[in-house]
Amino acid sequence: KFLAREKHVTPFRHPTISFRCKAPIAIARQLGKHQVGFSWNEMSRRYKDGAVECFVPEEIFERPSDLHAGSGSLLIGANGEAAKVAFERAYTLAVQTYEGLLSEGVAPEQARFVLPQGMITEWVWTGSLFGWSELCRQRLSDHAQYEVRVFASTIDEELRKIYPISWDALREAH
Repeated sequence: KFLAREKHVTPFRHPTISFRCKAPIAIARQLGKHQVGFSWNEMSRRYKDGAVECFVPEEIFERPSDLHAGSGSLLIGANGEAAKVAFERAYTLAVQTYEGLLSEGVAPEQARFVLPQGMITEWVWTGSLFGWSELCRQRLSDHAQYEVRVFASTIDEELRKIYPISWDALREAH
């Protein structure tokens, strides 16, 4: 606790933890901003055939008046349901187009350009205990995108199990 409280973080930079992650591309790119002390190896549709999985948000939020605020209030009722249908329709068209390009003999590395940012990607992500604590400090904030907060919450829960004393000390120091 003393080391974390006094910002003597070197001991927290030595333990490394790897996670196998899965998220929409847009969320992965947002998380990928955390690079110092991390290593990232992402699956590429360039080398993988098979089903394309896309993400439809369970909760749809309104556009805020200030875009720096992130999301507005939860969009409920018919508008929220219509938005989910629009996501599904767009994904269906994109995946059908991708599969059509493949069937016409287009290289997967080029056909993948039509796939949406909502497509699920997978990666192995390794970082130091301190790096993960910084990610959680920033991404558990109310200002972070909802889906990013859900991701960071999972990291927080897992690291609390693996390093309960150090993790609590790091999280309290923030």
